[in-house]
Amino acid sequence: MPNNPRPQRRPRTADETVALFLAELHGCPVEVIPAVQQSKIARLLPTRLRNYRSRPGNRDGRGVKHAVNEQIAKTFTQLRYALRHIQTHADGNIRREARTLVRSLQSDAFEEVSRRASRYIGAVNRAGHQRKERARLNNRAITLVDDLLVTQLNSSDQLSAVGRQFRNCVASKRGWGHEYLRSGETEFYLIERTGEPIALMEVHAESREISQIAGPENDDVRLTRRQALGICRALDVSGDDEPTFTQVGAYRMFRDGDPFHTGWLAAGERKCKLYTVTTTHGSRAQRELVVRWHPATTLDEDTSTWSRFTRTVARGPSVTGFGGTNPEPLRAPPRRRPRRRRRGYQGEWSAMDCHEQAMSEGELLELTLRAPAVYAALRKIALGVTPPPRPRCLR
Repeated sequence: MPNNPRPQRRPRTADETVALFLAELHGCPVEVIPAVQQSKIARLLPTRLRNYRSRPGNRDGRGVKHAVNEQIAKTFTQLRYALRHIQTHADGNIRREARTLVRSLQSDAFEEVSRRASRYIGAVNRAGHQRKERARLNNRAITLVDDLLVTQLNSSDQLSAVGRQFRNCVASKRGWGHEYLRSGETEFYLIERTGEPIALMEVHAESREISQIAGPENDDVRLTRRQALGICRALDVSGDDEPTFTQVGAYRMFRDGDPFHTGWLAAGERKCKLYTVTTTHGSRAQRELVVRWHPATTLDEDTSTWSRFTRTVARGPSVTGFGGTNPEPLRAPPRRRPRRRRRGYQGEWSAMDCHEQAMSEGELLELTLRAPAVYAALRKIALGVTPPPRPRCLR
């Protein structure tokens, strides 16, 4: 029996694709695209396409370039998808973007509509990937230390049930939380201790930053440092902007590795330890400092007080006083090396924590004036005189 290959379908031309789009547009319900807008799009579309094809850059000696007709066919294929998504897509953000894209044909030039259509298809693909990923991780549960169980909530029904149990704003499916969950912008996690729900946590999906965490009736949540770091490491998230995590010292620098620390320094009746890391962004470097306070009688980490400070400096030669650098611009070396001038203090540390026990900039300065060991350690940190990272974290 002869093996007859399946005949390939001839690709549609640009004019055929435009005709199919107009036919689907006229068949669209008036509740979705009003009749006035449908007629306006159908009236203006031939003129806009004729202007686009008549541009000198879009034509050659044989007429309209083949790539231009391909771009027109591709754009109107994407617009046909948008017409269907207005009525059928499960994501409210995609439905809204599809409606905006189709309506832009009334006012925008074809080039702008084509760019919008490409961005729209990218958003549709990302939303589909996120939806598949949530389905793959459905009922994802992670058991952590101290009988702590973290479960990801992947549906509006699960989020509403937790909201009713916690008596908060996500109990209603019309709230912002459900819209963010459907769009994939936000992830929600339920935290349980020995079977009892203690917290609902919101995480921004792209930045992996914890947006907020709250208990029943929006009460504050108390976690140990071990529990907070366990959550950050298991979910690959950062709690640097959430007081529940910062007040116990569960910072990103401890999640990603072992930062440099000074050891215990005497500061009056208390002891303190300084941790620091440096991250570079082009020609700028950001140094992060964590101060850990302790009563002199105990070294239990759950009784520690934690505070975080940051400052941005320029990379390159510098002369410092307390926590200050005086960057010099990068230039060709002169014939005679000029004398380096010592300057005053600048580039002060900025406090980043907002919990009740956090140290302010003034309190950090007062600490350096009262404790010479702290002053010397901060000066070394400002100069960048720090050894390489240790092999494992020392608390």
